[in-house]
Amino acid sequence: MRSGRRTRLLALGIAPAAVALGIVPAGVATAASHPAAVPVSTAAAAGHEYLVILKNQNSKLNARSSARRLAVRTEQAPVMSQMHSLGAKVVATTSIINAVIAKTSLSGARSLASNPAVAEVIRARARSAVATTHVVRNTASEDER
Repeated sequence: MRSGRRTRLLALGIAPAAVALGIVPAGVATAASHPAAVPVSTAAAAGHEYLVILKNQNSKLNARSSARRLAVRTEQAPVMSQMHSLGAKVVATTSIINAVIAKTSLSGARSLASNPAVAEVIRARARSAVATTHVVRNTASEDER
């Protein structure tokens, strides 16, 4: 449980800062490395950027190991496929935190939050160089916790 709290705090610090500053943190691959995720729909164009944190953080694997990057890519693939089917634009992926940053609508974010592999979906928004976040939760998964 403590590891989950640490991951969330780290994610809440990294993602909004990256969005606000227009940079991508170290350990992040751009959408260009995922050609299937590049198409943008009108829903994604009108949406917000969300940090989609996966449940499995692979904490037993070394953070910079190729085994971890492979495990993360494998775990992110079905979530990215779901994003693609929702018309979301994948902005970046990260293996330090097993997460994907995507631009999608609120309904797309709610759909992603209901995915059993997803721990949390956090909306990142920037206001005059100060980043804030909004957590999108699935009520069904709240009852299970």
